[in-house]
Amino acid sequence: MTSIASGDLSFTDLFWNESANTWEPVADLFSAGTTLPPPLPTQGPRPDAQQTRDNYRKAENQVKSLSALFIALPLPVLIIVIGILANANASVTNYLFALAYFGLFYLPSAITGIGLFFLKPWGRICGIILSIVGLLGFPIGTIIYGISLFILCSSNARYVVSQEYRHIVNNTK
Repeated sequence: MTSIASGDLSFTDLFWNESANTWEPVADLFSAGTTLPPPLPTQGPRPDAQQTRDNYRKAENQVKSLSALFIALPLPVLIIVIGILANANASVTNYLFALAYFGLFYLPSAITGIGLFFLKPWGRICGIILSIVGLLGFPIGTIIYGISLFILCSSNARYVVSQEYRHIVNNTK
């Protein structure tokens, strides 16, 4: 018979002997006192909701921080546009430019920021799209939106905006 000490047996070649309270070779399977084995040592208890939330807290904070970035980053340009429009000599072209900027850049960015703050899946998708467009803003936009793209495309961010995680958030602090 092969011994355990020789290293010829794998973990699957063993069974749990309840009377001896130990793992025995499969050859002794039909001996008296054998029962089904307990879970393998690698199979621990499933973590509770609070533990799962604690494990993903960093990813949750990263996504929520990106929400502030998407809301605040276009603000300086919006303030400049409003300053231009406050000029008494502003023409119709200036107003159209301001409206186009607000509709094409700031509004989608602000909506994305709100979606990311509330951990909505569509906020993550919009954030990825805006980050890809923002990569064109070389050099600062490339760095900032590259980092946001890295965060939003991670598996942790995907889980944080999922329905399962939303249920965990609702049941924890």
